[in-house]
Parts: sequence; C-alpha cells; structure tokens
Amino acid sequence: MEIGEIPSMEEMEIALRNAVKEVDSSLDVQANRTFAERKSAGFRIINEIGEKIANID
Repeated sequence: MEIGEIPSMEEMEIALRNAVKEVDSSLDVQANRTFAERKSAGFRIINEIGEKIANID
C-alpha cells in the first residue's frame, strides 16, 4: 500500500490485530462493519472466549 491509498478492510484488521496483540496476546480483533462512503469501518476487540471487550469505529 502506498501513501494516500485507502487500506483494505483486511489491511486495517491486520494492523489493529498486531497492535492489540502487542498489548495483550490473549485478545483478538474482528471486523464487524465494512467502511463505505459516509460510513466508518467497525471492529471489535474480543477476549480468548469470544466476549467483546471494546468496539472501534
């Protein structure tokens, strides 16, 4: 990806997952809303048993 390009959902999910795992390796990230015009991407942080810890918009 180059500067000025919009990242894909997969690229955003991987970047967030890597950041979250640096803080706590037991947590994970799942995409739950795809970005579009006038709509932000949505992600959730979950623990090892799948419980939602936080949402990211």
